[in-house]
Amino acid sequence: MKNLLLCVSLAIGFSAGAQGRDIRFYAAEGVSLDGSEYHGTAYIEKTADHTCRIVWRIEQSDFEGVCMWYEGVLSVSFAAYGYVGMVIYKVNTDGSMQGAWTYADRDGLGTETLTPITGD
Repeated sequence: MKNLLLCVSLAIGFSAGAQGRDIRFYAAEGVSLDGSEYHGTAYIEKTADHTCRIVWRIEQSDFEGVCMWYEGVLSVSFAAYGYVGMVIYKVNTDGSMQGAWTYADRDGLGTETLTPITGD
């Protein structure tokens, strides 16, 4: 995916995931800085009370970031395509997240929505 930045939001209270880890899975949909749409998945793993790690899979490429949750907002730092970027998500009451992202020293904003994937 061209100019991809994906970030995921840390929802309040993680579900117990594989092997006892706190992991949540999401469908990711967004618009890149160049206006192209992208779709993929992401998972967030809680690493401490307010921190986490995120991995996105977009068009068979993986991207990783570190994140921090505070008062209903998830902030993510990541590296992709030789750039450092960040995403800021608002965590909604249904567990979905809506955010905006960009790369350092670049014009424009991308947008992204993360929707929880349930086992139903």
